[in-house]
Amino acid sequence: MLLAAFALVAVVALVVAASRALVVRAYALDVPDLTVVASLHPSQQVCEGPITSHYAFRGAGIWTESPRAFGVDTVVVEAATDHRVLASSGRMIVGPSQTEQTPRLSRPVPADRSIVVCVQSQRNRIAVWGSQAAQPGVTATGIPAGQQFSLVLLTDPGNGSLLSWLPTAFGRATLWHPSWVGTWTFWLLAAALVAAFGVGVIAVNAAASADDAGEQAGGGEDGDGPSPPPSDGGTSDRSSMAAYP
Repeated sequence: MLLAAFALVAVVALVVAASRALVVRAYALDVPDLTVVASLHPSQQVCEGPITSHYAFRGAGIWTESPRAFGVDTVVVEAATDHRVLASSGRMIVGPSQTEQTPRLSRPVPADRSIVVCVQSQRNRIAVWGSQAAQPGVTATGIPAGQQFSLVLLTDPGNGSLLSWLPTAFGRATLWHPSWVGTWTFWLLAAALVAAFGVGVIAVNAAASADDAGEQAGGGEDGDGPSPPPSDGGTSDRSSMAAYP
């Protein structure tokens, strides 16, 4: 029973943790941060687009550094059609080593909106990291031809928990699969995993109960059985003493 109670507490703790709000990637350009693709002086910027996220987002992730001194930059999201500013970040401090910046934008950007994302240097030189272009339909400006800067778009933390994103995760997992695999497959595997955990707990409890029963049965035979007869040596000694007073 103690093991079952511990397992139940663990499951409840996992469910509570998965119910908390979290930030997930609404969109990723799939360009690794392998090398510096742009070096921005104050008032310069690099942009790339058009990009369309199928989920609303409130943050952006870029990889930057300020090689000589601490710099300052901002991220601006514009409409791809008329370059109207949809959202922007506050001024962010850029350190001397490469790091991922994940600023929160001034307002959420709706889903399925064609956008352009720009990184602007506000103070000192800013190095922007990326690699070879991975998305042929995305145009980068201010960067040498054939390169793009690394970019991810992040959801608002209040837009869902890990549990609420499970259908999306399972749906994405079915993009590359055999013809007979669908979203239902992953739900079935998840249910089987939970069931296997429960079966394991029941089996361990049954084994522990069987061991306890065996120990109790063995203890009763040892304690309640008849006393062993006296040894032959003891009888012979008493007979010898009686024959020879």
